[in-house]
Parts: sequence; C-alpha cells; structure tokens
Amino acid sequence: MRALAVLLLAVVVASPERPIEGESVEQKPAVTVLLDRSSSMSLLAPGLAERWLDERREGLERVARVTRIDHSGSSATDRDATEAERSPLRSTLEGVLSAGSAPDHLVLLTDGIDTQGETISGMETHGAHVHALILEADEAPIDARIMMTLSSPLAYDGQPTSLEVRIQQRGLEGRLSRLFVERDGQTVHEQSVRLDSALTSVLVPVVPELPEGVTQGTVEYTVRLDPLAGEVEDSNNTSTVLVRVSAEPIRVLVLEGQPHWDTRFFVRAMRSDGQIEVTSASTLDDRFRAAMREPRVRVTRSGGDGNDRDVRLPRSGDELAAYDVIAVGRGVEQFFPGLDAERLRDAVTERGRSILFFRGDPVVSSAPEAVRTSRVLLDLLEAPEERVFEPGVLRRAGVGVVMTVERPPGHRDALLPPGASAEARSAFARMWSRVVRTLATGSGMSPGAGVELRVLPATAPPDVQRTIRVRARSSSEKKPARVTLTSPSGEAQAVELAEDPGNPLIAQAVVRAEEDGVWRVSDGGALETRFVVVEDRVERTLLTPRTDDLRSLARTSGGLVFTMADGADRVIEAIQSDSVSRAAPALLEPVWSRWWWAVTLAALLLGEWELRG
Repeated sequence: MRALAVLLLAVVVASPERPIEGESVEQKPAVTVLLDRSSSMSLLAPGLAERWLDERREGLERVARVTRIDHSGSSATDRDATEAERSPLRSTLEGVLSAGSAPDHLVLLTDGIDTQGETISGMETHGAHVHALILEADEAPIDARIMMTLSSPLAYDGQPTSLEVRIQQRGLEGRLSRLFVERDGQTVHEQSVRLDSALTSVLVPVVPELPEGVTQGTVEYTVRLDPLAGEVEDSNNTSTVLVRVSAEPIRVLVLEGQPHWDTRFFVRAMRSDGQIEVTSASTLDDRFRAAMREPRVRVTRSGGDGNDRDVRLPRSGDELAAYDVIAVGRGVEQFFPGLDAERLRDAVTERGRSILFFRGDPVVSSAPEAVRTSRVLLDLLEAPEERVFEPGVLRRAGVGVVMTVERPPGHRDALLPPGASAEARSAFARMWSRVVRTLATGSGMSPGAGVELRVLPATAPPDVQRTIRVRARSSSEKKPARVTLTSPSGEAQAVELAEDPGNPLIAQAVVRAEEDGVWRVSDGGALETRFVVVEDRVERTLLTPRTDDLRSLARTSGGLVFTMADGADRVIEAIQSDSVSRAAPALLEPVWSRWWWAVTLAALLLGEWELRG
C-alpha cells in the first residue's frame, strides 16, 4: 500500500499529460473591399461601385471576414482625416497590402486612377489575391482639358515669347472650338482650334509688359477653351499661368585666356539673343610665357544697337557680381592669378551667381600663381552634383550654381566643329540660349534682382503647402520681415518670415491657401508676386479608366477581373473556395487532474496511516 501511494505521488510530480483533439471549424478568409469615392469615380461611374457592394454585401459576409475601406483620392494632410482618406490610391494600396498584414483577398472597386498619376501595376501584394472591377474605356465620358506651359522660364519686358497650350480631349475628334487668351481681364489672342487628335498643341504668341518703372514682376495669362456639347466637366477648360518677367537683360561675362573658334561661336550665339548682354574678355598674349606683369586683354561689350564697345575688365567682387553668368574657357589664370581667383569663386558661392566651365580645365599654366588659381577654383569644379542638364552637369556651390560641360565624343575641346552646317549652328545657338537662361535663374532669382519674392509652387491644387520665399543676392541687401497675403476674394493677412537656418540670404514661411484663384503676396513696397490655387489633379483631367493597370495587378496576384455585367458572382465563388475546414489546436490535459485520482491517493495514504497505527 505504501508503494502504491509513493507511485501515485511520483505521477503527480511528473505531471503526465494527454492530448485532447479540437473540434473541426470553418476558417473564413480575410477580405478587404476598397471602395473608391474619389473625384474621377464620381464623374466616371457615379454610384456604380456602391451599387456593386450593396448587392453583394450579404454574400461576402457569409463567406469571409470583410473589412471595408473608403478611399477619397485626396492627398491632403487633413488633421482629422484617416490614413486612407489622406493618401493617393497607390499609397492606400501599399498600406492595405503591407507585409504581415495583407488580407487573403482584396476587392478593388476603383477606376485605377491615382491622384498623383502613379501606376498601381507591379505592386507587391504579399500573397493577397486582388480582384478588380473593370470599367470599359469606351464608357468614359466626353471631355476636354486645357494645360499650359511656358517656352522659357523667364520672359522679358516688351519682348515676344510664347505660351504652349495643350488640349487633351476624348470623344471630341474633329470638333471645332475657340481658344481665348486673356491678360488682366483683356483678350490678347483668339483663334479657332480643331481637335484632330487626343492631344492638340498650340503655340500662342504673347508680349508680356511690366508697368513703367518696374523691373521685375509677374504677368498673369488665362487661356480658355469654349465648352463643347456633351462635355462632362468644363471647369478644366480654363487654365492660368503666371509668367515671370524681367526688364533687366541677362548679363554674361566670357573669360577666354586661349582664344578659340569654339569660344567665338559661343559669344556669337549669345549676341544673337536680344535678351542677353555679353561682355567678352580675351588675352592677346600669355603673361606667364612672356614674363609680363599683366597680359594684354581685349574686353568688349555688346550694345543694344548690336555694336560692340571697349570696356574695362571687371575684377572686383562687386563688378563680377553684376553678371548673372560667368562663362570660363581656358587660361583663366591670365585674368585672376593666384588668390585673385577668390573673387571669382565668391561671386558664385557668396553672391549667388552662376559659372559655366565650357572648355574643361580652366587653368592651363603650371606657374605657381596658376596652380594657386587652380586650387581656389577646385571648390567649384568639385561641388556636389545636383542634376544632369544638356550639355553637362549642374552643381550647387554655396548659394550659386556651377555647370561643367561634358565633352561630346570626337569633338575634343570643341562643342561645335568648324565645318558645322547652318542648321547645326542654329541648334547650337538655341541650346546655349536655353542653358544660359537656366543658369541665370539657377539661384532662384531673376537677372538684375537684388531681392526677389517668390512662391513655390506657383500653381498647385488647394491641398498643397506653399512656401513664400524672399531671397537676397548678398548679405548687404535688406530682406522684409513680413509680407501680406491676399486671397482672390480680397481677404488679407500678415505672414511673418523666418530666416532659413541653412542660408541667411533666404527668409521664408509655409502657408496654406484653399480658395481657388490668383493670390497676391506683397511686402508693401516694390516686392510683389502671385500664385494660383487650382484643382489640377489627374483625377480632374481626362477620365480614362486605368484598366491595363488593374488587369495587370489582378493577373500577377492570381485574382480575377470582373465587370458589372458578369452573371455569376465569380468573386464570391473564388473567395468561398478559399474557405477551409481546420481543426482547432489540440489541448494537453494533465492525466491526474480527474477527481478519482485524488480520492484514490487520499484512500491509500489514509489506509497506510491506519495500518501503521
């Protein structure tokens, strides 16, 4: 009896367990339904997605665990909005299909149009089957849309330029309409336009003019296409563009220590552009080889009458800062030997000018002063690369811009061979005029401006933050501490500007502007600019469903594509086939936990006690 009691105590200590099989239960798959309530869906297929979901809600909930997400299509960062409401379509899908939390199935009730124009094909679905509702493209509504771009980032007072007006259309082939261009409420151009293709481009000539005595400003142009019968949306038939206008020419200084026909081509191209004033300096001998104290230099400046006149070589920091672009050929040490080159460098890094190295290494001599020149300019040549821009690389050095030209294959030091045709020379001149304009405004300022007020971006939808920025050319220029922001309805508010900790030449503030139309910003004096608030998202343009993107996403994820006309509900059938019967996990129960084990052990111990007594 004692042995049996000891054995039962050992069993209790060892705690043996026996498995208990779980009951078989049906495991429903997780399904997320994304209902697109964006602008494009409301125009393209009003109520269609809601109707599909209402008719199938009970069927879906019978076979799956259903989560619904409403996507508004807005990219606004509204404090009270949910994540889905704040995100464009691709961002919303990335959130739903994130690794570790993706559902078993995703049902897309959308046209596939992303607010920011991004494609949704090729996304990683992390095992989720994507089923997409397909809206046929031929069901898309008739529409036309106006877009406008500038042929140049900067226009000049009283000189012709052009606006490129692009008209996108669908379902209006062959139709005739009227195009109107207005400035300050007055029609300045009118013409008939036939919509012969999906995209029609029209170059509209304009002559922007500034008020008398104003050297920098903004001119507003509005382009309007007469609405055509059957258009689903006519608010996108109007577009506004703000043209930056300067009464100051672009001033270019060319330094060439080794005269070359390539330099002559460049100078000739600059002088053929009426908006560019060129000062050209070239040496007549080599000071280092001739052991001369100063080289003989010829400096000429193109005049407004097309004639050249002799001028003095600019050497001081203030004289160099009077030029928007400094173009350097070879032998620059002839002009700025040794530490004199610091004035050239500081004009870029400290005064916001641009420098163009268009013939490779600007230093050719090995004399000690030339070596020092090379060391000073190395800061510019090795400045951080910003972007590639024909025909070279743009770099940012301090507050200025550097461009180093990449050598075309076979051209050695030349950008244009001597025997180039008239067409090639004309293309050469157009290219360099474009490059010089980019460099002249590369620091964010117009030519000749000491302080400039701008708003970035100049045209954007209501849900985009804007930066009001005042930029000074140098520390000696005084920047305003506040500006006045005036809405299209005339409501004004003061905006305080804070100095940019990374650049003391800049003061700025971030604002929001919701009211559609043209807003004005002014410091109460000579500084004034404008910006446009307009609904210009992809969703308000041509409303063509992105069926290819939806089909691709469904195909690569093993999902289905379906239409409202499908008879049998293939989506519910596919989801139901994914339901499986699974046994619940087995439970482990201690074998001694039953009551009779305890009674038996107590009886044995009690009996053993009695026998011992």
